[in-house]
Amino acid sequence: MLLPYPELLVLDPEAPAAVPPPLSRQTWTLGLRAYLGAAPIVGPRGVPDLHALLEQPQARPLADPAGTLLSRVRLHYGRELVVRTSGESHLLISTDPLPLPPADQGSPHA
Repeated sequence: MLLPYPELLVLDPEAPAAVPPPLSRQTWTLGLRAYLGAAPIVGPRGVPDLHALLEQPQARPLADPAGTLLSRVRLHYGRELVVRTSGESHLLISTDPLPLPPADQGSPHA
């Protein structure tokens, strides 16, 4: 899993009474994507094949067993973030194709 480091909320130091909230109250919304290959991706020496790993097709992390896409999660400073499917002890991932965007929101019409 690759995650960028979230930036802390810093207020304008020239603003009157500029006091940022304590770290314990800061949160960030993170985008979530999953990739899943059909076969184990291991090189000849038991080391993961980086090229094959990066070429895995995109999959769908599921918010619930009904198949609702989980695309965003909330990270709270100082708390471990464990992403799970609702009602499960783990994250369900579907390899079903991602739905296409509605026609009116897709690419421009010719």
